[in-house]
Amino acid sequence: MELGTPNPEFKVTSEYKMDSGLELFVHANIQFTLLHEMSHLFFDQFDVPLLGSEEDAADRAAIAAILNGGTPEDGFTAEQKLLAVAANWHAEWDSLPENQRSLSYSDGHAQEIQRAHTIACFVYGSDPERYDGLIYARVMPFKRMIECEMEYEQAVKSLGWLERHYRRTDQPISTRIHVIYDEMKVPRRTAIQYIFNKYQYEDLVGRIESTYLLPRNVKVVFGMCRGRANAAWDSIKKRVTVCYELIDRLFDMYEIAKTYRANGCKYSDLRRAMKPFYECAPPKKEAASSAGSSF
Repeated sequence: MELGTPNPEFKVTSEYKMDSGLELFVHANIQFTLLHEMSHLFFDQFDVPLLGSEEDAADRAAIAAILNGGTPEDGFTAEQKLLAVAANWHAEWDSLPENQRSLSYSDGHAQEIQRAHTIACFVYGSDPERYDGLIYARVMPFKRMIECEMEYEQAVKSLGWLERHYRRTDQPISTRIHVIYDEMKVPRRTAIQYIFNKYQYEDLVGRIESTYLLPRNVKVVFGMCRGRANAAWDSIKKRVTVCYELIDRLFDMYEIAKTYRANGCKYSDLRRAMKPFYECAPPKKEAASSAGSSF
C-alpha cells in the first residue's frame, strides 16, 4: 500500500487540534489498513483460492468486515468509518501529481479513486434506501449504483464461506498474533499515541486470533519504514507492518479531505451518515477542559 509524495501545491499544516472529525478520520484509516493487511495474511496462511486481484479481495474483505460488525465498538458507525476511508482515498488521488498518475495504472492496487468509489458502493449496497444520498452527493457515480447491492452481497457471501471453512471451533489457541509497537519518530507521534491508547488495535487483532486457528505464529508491527508511507504483509517473515509514516500522513490527508466535508454539507443524507466528519455547523465555544486535545 505504499503511497507516493503528495502534490506540493496542496499546502497543509502541522498545527492542528484533535477534533472529533480528525480522530474519526485517522482511526478509521488505521483500522481499514490493518484489516486490509490482515486479509493478505489470512489469504496467505490459509492458501485461500482467489479469482481476481488479491488487492481488490483484501479491500473488499476489510470493507465487508467493518460493515458486518467485525471490529470492536469504538463509538463510530461502520458507515462513518468507511466514508472517512473513502474521503482519504479521494484526497490521495487529488494530491497525486499528474506525472505520477500514469504509474498508478500499472500498480497491483486499484487506483485511489476507484477504491473510494468501491467503499461508497458497498455502503450504499448495504442499505440502498438509507444511503441513496450518496448518489446525489456525487460520492458514487449513478452507473455504479446499479450493481452495488449485488457487489455487497457477494462480499458478505464470501466472508461467510471463509468463516465456515476456517473458523475456530473448540480448538485451544495454540498460535498467536503478536502485536509490537516500535519506537515512533514522526512529527505527530504524540497525537498518534493518543489514538493508539484510545482505540487499542490489539483488540482487533485479538478478535481475529480468537476467531481463526492460524497455522503458525505471526506478528503485527507498527514501526518506522525509512520514510516510506506504507503497509504490507511479508509472507517470508510472517509479519504485517503498518508504518508510522503512513499514519502520520493521514493528518495531511485530512486537511485535503476537508473539501469533501464542505461539499457533503449540501446533502442531508450524507451529513447524517458521516457525522461528525461532515459536521457543518460552526463549532460552539467550549470550556478548555472539554475542547479537543491539542498536539
